[in-house]
Order: sequence, then structure tokens, then C-alpha cells
Amino acid sequence: MLRQRFSIIILIGILWSASAAALPSLDKIPNGYTDGRIGAKYGTYSSTVGPTARPFQMRLIELENKAYGLSLLAKLDPAEQAELVFVLENEIIRLHRDIAELPKEAITDFDRHALLYGTVRTYENIRHHGERLFEDVIRFIDIQLPGPNGQQIRTELRDVLGSIYEPNYRCDEDLTQEERSERYNKRLDEFLKGGGSLGEIKVMDNRYLEELSGYMRVEYVEMESGEVRATTGSAGHILLAQGGKVKSAGQLILVKDSGGNFTFLIVSNASGSYKPDLLSARLLADKLTTRLGLRQEQVIVVKGEPVSSQTVKLYLKGRHEDPAATKRRISELEKYGKEILNRKPLSGECGKMFSALIPAGFCA
Repeated sequence: MLRQRFSIIILIGILWSASAAALPSLDKIPNGYTDGRIGAKYGTYSSTVGPTARPFQMRLIELENKAYGLSLLAKLDPAEQAELVFVLENEIIRLHRDIAELPKEAITDFDRHALLYGTVRTYENIRHHGERLFEDVIRFIDIQLPGPNGQQIRTELRDVLGSIYEPNYRCDEDLTQEERSERYNKRLDEFLKGGGSLGEIKVMDNRYLEELSGYMRVEYVEMESGEVRATTGSAGHILLAQGGKVKSAGQLILVKDSGGNFTFLIVSNASGSYKPDLLSARLLADKLTTRLGLRQEQVIVVKGEPVSSQTVKLYLKGRHEDPAATKRRISELEKYGKEILNRKPLSGECGKMFSALIPAGFCA
């Protein structure tokens, strides 16, 4: 019976792999470090964890290995590199959620926190390469598609650390207040005519935070007052701020465990409409660390959009790829990312027995 079950699972794994063959595969990423001695004493290459935590640790080691392997892809097409970074980001967050959502009695507190710290640290390593690609693509676009991309309009605050940023409306020249109002109203009108609703904009108060799901990626602005506004829709930073000034703007990723406690926060400063400094994201991250009951090792600040296909899209646009083909490629990539984040977690006997043989998370 066990042999029959084993054969069925292997067959399913093969079919799963074949169906995903056209999508970015982690097999394209070389191992980032040399394999250790076969049969080495348990714990030789990583911390000793309990038996139920072992499958998660093995998956973490695999993803860490691939994260280090990204540095060996320098000669690969940049768009392909960016796709692999995107896939790895989704995979490590999926693993983080798997560990965070385990029942309290499933693993010890130390094992849980040690593994969660490992996922955060691995995510940072992945973003190191993602940010390199993001910086490259910005310069690439400036050459391939020259034109205005928006200036930074910054006023340093007095007596407190930080600055205030004004919207640039993607213009390199100074605008009058009348011109600003005209551009804001035009943007708002286009948003509403395109089916958008200002109702998608939420204030990030305690009720909003309590109602968040286990994983949420939002666009945000921090107003002069300190109020944080967010949306999962398409309003964009200028509409979020109603054309006003902000202290910071970008994206937030928030992850919770099954008990509703926050376990991971990612803060970025990616906003072409405001061009905020990376420090602005760090200052907001410090505020949210306390507010969300997080520890410093659970919070990271990144440059560029986290868990996003933006870098891939910009590379393809700068190379003047067929717009329809680019749209299809991005759509498939984002769909794949959602499938990774939404698939069933690695858990139970199936995870323990076959985690090294089939795609992680395939077994319920």
C-alpha cells in the first residue's frame, strides 16, 4: 500500500512539473553552495530542530541555496533573472506562512522562531539580487526610453528626522499649483472612468489591521499627520494622498500567523510619483514595528517593489517587446506567483515522508 501511494505521489509530482515547465523554474538557478557529506550527523549544516520541524528546515535550506545561487546568474537574460527572483520571493513567503500557521503544539517555540528568522534572512538575500536588477533596469529604461520620469520634491523636517515629499506627476519641471490641481483632477477622472472607486482606499487603523488576511500586499502612503493609507487596488500613491504631501510612500507586505499575530513586515519606498528616500521607508518601518508587535528581526526595508513583476515588465518594455506578448508573459508570471502563495501548505505525514521528492506544499 505504501509503495502504491509512493508511486502515485511521484507520478503527480512529474505531472505537476510538466505543467509548470513553461513557467520560471527554480531548476534554472544553480546551487549556491557545495553539498555537504552524505549522511552527515543531523545538525551539522544547520541548527538541530525537532522531527516535525525538519521538513520545513529542509525546504528552507533548499531555498537558501537557490537564493545564494542567484549570484551565479549574471550572464542570464536580466528579464529571466528578475522572473526567478519573483518566483523565489513567492516561495520563501509561502514557506514563512507554512511555518507561521502551524498549530502551536506542532513545533517548539524556538524551532518556529528560528525557522521564521531563517525565512526572513533568506528573503533579504533574494532582495539583494532583486534590487541590483531594479537599479539596472531603471538606468536601462532611462537610455532606451528617454524622457521625463519625475523629480524629487523634498523638504527636510525641522527638529525631527525625516522629510516631506510632494507629488511630481512624472514631470521633471516645477509645476504651479494650478497645474498640479489640473493634473490631479485629470488622474482622478481617468481612474473613476476606468471603473475605479475611492472606496478602495483605507486608513490603516487598528480595525483594518485586525481584518487583514494571513498575507497582504498593499500600496501605501504616510501622510504628514502620520496617518497611513493603503489600497490593494489601482488608485496609486497620488490618489491615495489626494494629491497631498507625504512622509513616505511605497508598498507594504504584511504576514500573520493563524492566531492573527504579525510575523513579517516588508516596507519599500518604491513610488515614482513621490520619489521618497529609502530612509523614509525605514522610519515608517520603525513605527510599524512597535505598532504591530514585531521584533526588529521580523522587519526589513527594501528598494524597489517587493514580490512584484515590475522589473520584468520594465525590461521587456525597454527592449520594445511586443506589448501583447509582454502582457501575456506578465499575466502568466503573476498568476504563477499567486498559485505559489495560495497552494496548500507543507504539513502532516505527507510532508514528512515526501518533502524531498515532490514540490513543497503539494501535500495537505
